[in-house]
Amino acid sequence: MSRPVMPGQPDAAALIEQGRAALLQGDRATARALLEQAIAQAPDSDEAWLWLAGTHTDPALMAACLRRALAINPHNEQAQEGLHWLAEQHGSAFDAPAPPAGAATAAPPAPLSTASAMPDVDRSWPALLEAALHPLAAGALLGLTRLTAWLWPAELLRLRQDQALGLAGALGITLLTALAHGGALLLAWLALGRLIDRIRVTGRGDRFDSLLRVGRAWTPAYLWSGALVALLLGLRLGPAGWRTLTLLAGVLLLIGAALVGRRLWRLPTALGLAEERQPSAALQLLIGALLVALPGLLLAGWLSRALWRII
Repeated sequence: MSRPVMPGQPDAAALIEQGRAALLQGDRATARALLEQAIAQAPDSDEAWLWLAGTHTDPALMAACLRRALAINPHNEQAQEGLHWLAEQHGSAFDAPAPPAGAATAAPPAPLSTASAMPDVDRSWPALLEAALHPLAAGALLGLTRLTAWLWPAELLRLRQDQALGLAGALGITLLTALAHGGALLLAWLALGRLIDRIRVTGRGDRFDSLLRVGRAWTPAYLWSGALVALLLGLRLGPAGWRTLTLLAGVLLLIGAALVGRRLWRLPTALGLAEERQPSAALQLLIGALLVALPGLLLAGWLSRALWRII
């Protein structure tokens, strides 16, 4: 039974339009609330059920909404195409046949509960900044590790003898190196977020969620701080000790990079891709990360070296 519209309250058509606009902007939580209000007023609106399907990231909930739309209007082509698409990605269980014509006049079921939906993404600016911080910090750690490796042995000895590099110069090189390498991985983060938008199944077009997922994939790179500490300690040792700690630093860098790659490889599974598509999508992500990150890191290293020679 439809709910009467109170004076001053938007009608179902207005709520559907507002929900559609919120969904297209990537705000699934707001869109879901608006569309559920519209369904409470007009439970026989196949358009409201169709758009509600887009607010969910769980394929089962998406399919349930699309089936409700078809139960109301068996000729809704968008709902039929949505179910066919879900079937291609997740199996034939989602490809339900169109309901009989008599279903169009049947009373629609009660509104779908969203209690089992996946948790909404935290869409605050602090959450996005936190996600951006991980690749930025990883790049900074990598840059400072490279800078420390350049210091031994000849450069450090020359600097101690000539005292050519003052405190301001040292801080300038350190800051530029960290920012240049961090910026390179930050660009890779943005590029991978865009790439995920193109290959993901659930939440397609949700750039915010894509960026959050890619940002969190970089958290194992904090292991590179151990490599930096090892090299800093090695600056006080002789050649034998330096070689040992350099080897340790290299191992920590490789482990951190492998863990980041492992998380990127698993992203297609978390994004709901069909099993047969997951390896190719994961490979696409890894290649994309390398194609963006490596040139940026090489350029950052060249800039740091050039500044080193100038100062």
